[in-house]
Amino acid sequence: MSDTGNPSTAIPPESVGSGAGSEPLESEQRYGFPWKRLIFAVLFSLIAWFAFWIALGLALIQFIYVAIERRPNEELKAVTRNIAQYLREVFGYITFARDEKPFPFAPFPSGAS
Repeated sequence: MSDTGNPSTAIPPESVGSGAGSEPLESEQRYGFPWKRLIFAVLFSLIAWFAFWIALGLALIQFIYVAIERRPNEELKAVTRNIAQYLREVFGYITFARDEKPFPFAPFPSGAS
């Protein structure tokens, strides 16, 4: 039994390519491969890696401060909050959740948002 006669499973002629020399799909022509975004994503990944380790170092400093003073340092808390927001923006850009490039192409995050 063959389903070749069934119109619901037939492949439309316009979707069948003619081999290696066939035209790219319309979406590929319109968008192409995002090389520029890939390069930015790699660079932002490296920046995020450094920012992550800085945030961990600041968390350790905050822990020591809390152990001594029994309360968190508010300025250090604000800095780590900004770094965390920056990492969120970087990850959003890398994963295509947002299109706006993070710092240095946009203002550095400043607190609540």
